[in-house]
Amino acid sequence: MKEGNELPRWLAGRSRLLVQIAAGGIFFILLFFLSRYEYLLFHSIAEIFSSVIAFTIFILAWHTRRNLDNDFLLFIGTAFLFIGAIDLLHMLAYSGMGVFKGYDTDLPTQLWIAARYMQAFSFLLAPLFLTRRLPVGMTFLAFGFLTALLLLSIFSFDIFPACFVEDTGLTPFKKVSEYIISFLLLVAVFLFTRKRRAFSAAVFGMIVSSLVLTVASELSFTLYTDPYALPNLLGHFLKILAFYLIYVAIIETGLERPFDILFRDLKQREEMLEESEARYRVLFDNMKSGVAVYGAVDGGKDFVILELNAAAEKIEHLKRGDVIGKRATTVFPCIIACGLLDLLKGVWRNNESGYFPEMQCHHDGQERWKDFFIYKLPSGEVVTVYEDISGRKLAEDILSRYREQLEEQVEERTLELVETNRRLNLEVSERRKKARELREAADRLRLLSTHLQTVREEERRRIAMQVHDDLGQELTVLKMNLSLLAKRSSGDEEAGKRTRELSESIDGIISTVREIASELRPAVLDDLGLDAALEWQLGVFTEKTGIETAFSTEADSGLIDPDLGVALFRISQEALTNVARHSGATRVEVGLSSQGEGLVLTIRDDGRGIMEHEISSTTSLGIMGMNERADAFGGKVELRGSAGEGTTLSVRIPRAASPWKGPGLKR
Repeated sequence: MKEGNELPRWLAGRSRLLVQIAAGGIFFILLFFLSRYEYLLFHSIAEIFSSVIAFTIFILAWHTRRNLDNDFLLFIGTAFLFIGAIDLLHMLAYSGMGVFKGYDTDLPTQLWIAARYMQAFSFLLAPLFLTRRLPVGMTFLAFGFLTALLLLSIFSFDIFPACFVEDTGLTPFKKVSEYIISFLLLVAVFLFTRKRRAFSAAVFGMIVSSLVLTVASELSFTLYTDPYALPNLLGHFLKILAFYLIYVAIIETGLERPFDILFRDLKQREEMLEESEARYRVLFDNMKSGVAVYGAVDGGKDFVILELNAAAEKIEHLKRGDVIGKRATTVFPCIIACGLLDLLKGVWRNNESGYFPEMQCHHDGQERWKDFFIYKLPSGEVVTVYEDISGRKLAEDILSRYREQLEEQVEERTLELVETNRRLNLEVSERRKKARELREAADRLRLLSTHLQTVREEERRRIAMQVHDDLGQELTVLKMNLSLLAKRSSGDEEAGKRTRELSESIDGIISTVREIASELRPAVLDDLGLDAALEWQLGVFTEKTGIETAFSTEADSGLIDPDLGVALFRISQEALTNVARHSGATRVEVGLSSQGEGLVLTIRDDGRGIMEHEISSTTSLGIMGMNERADAFGGKVELRGSAGEGTTLSVRIPRAASPWKGPGLKR
């Protein structure tokens, strides 16, 4: 239907344009012949035409100002009111009219330039009021003041520059002014081009064409030397055409097509409204939530369904066309029981939106749960936006049951854990008690071992002394008596032989007794100290094994506690025994030194080297004995061995944990 109306309208518009062109051609031809016949009459008609258009623009702008969205037309109309007034004075002051006595051709030319400056600056400022409000009173005051100032400068003060000189023609000021005015109008064209979206295509084209024709008119007025010359005629023709285009763009459009007046705002708003409605419809139909629009009936006692979206149809299992216009209580009887009808009434009466979660409804024999958001439109309709949360509600119920079961299981498990923890605490306490008892037993065993070592050493020393002193003395007495006996039986060879054999046997026994005494407790240890005892020990070791030995000391054995000296001597003795039995060494080095806060005994051999498993073996009783002896004095035994590179044994006795006080200090 729309396409059917376009063709007649286009044909009608084209026919009208042809008629206007034909009428305009005839009008200009008549004006041309009229100018040849009587130029003054031609000039008066041309200026009156432009003044009438200017006054009409003002009248239209003034009476439509309250219906316009911007003040562009009001500003142009106000400007044209004063421009038309100056053009009318220009017509009356024209040479030959005889209205203003005593003035020559310069007066109408000055009025012309004043009007054109005002027109150019007005079009420069006009685009600003497409987006800004116009202070009407200040605008009238400004244009009135400017017009009065221009007229006073021309008529009274005589300060306006001369524009035409008789017998000479146009002055430089007049020509330069025409160029300036033309430039300002071209700038206005540029500004209108930047704002072209604010105009319809036809109106924009006519306004720009009018400005361009005005520029051409001004340029033609720079060429004449006689006010009745041909360039003046051409300038007026162009001015008539420029004002006619303004007439078509504003006056005719405003009167004959008021809904398309100058701007496309109304049409654009209609298009925007259609687009907005289309977007609303797409959004409405594609919302995930159900939407229902209700209209109140019976004074708000009931509601009819005005609209449903696709989601609501799916939720309610209804067709939109089957329920539109029907009462809500008929379509949804459950809204009374679930309280939704009362909510609709409350929102409609109080105009207060509300969110109402988890409302239980029954529809089609099924229990349903829904969340509602209800609000009232300015038009009076009530809108419900809702979601079917039955699935979520079911899941929440299942989750709640699982949560309860889980809490019961957690409680049972917690009780089990508490009981287990109690038993573990008892077991830990028992183990700690047993560990404490074991430590105490180990401490007692260690003390017992230390005591046994001390007792054994004391017993050895006592036995050694008894063997050395008592048995040695008895053997010495026996040998002395044997010597006396030998002297008395000097004549008896057999007795002398027997006596000599007994003497040698007694010497052997004395030697054995001394060795036994030395093994039990070397006298050098008690008499000369640890360093001498170690050196003696190495000498004996070399004699028995043939292994080369070396001894060095940096400690004063006189400062070493006797018990500690015995312990270190026995450790050295055990270590040398192990070297002789297992190492295959050819050399042993023993060193005694004080390092830092303690005493260090080092025994190093060049044998096969002790292995890690031999050090940690539970059958290494010798190593265990050395550890026990060192531990009694807070010391520590360290063993390091490398295959083929020998073994190093270090015994470290701390000063604070031992009776030994270090070099230079006495006990």
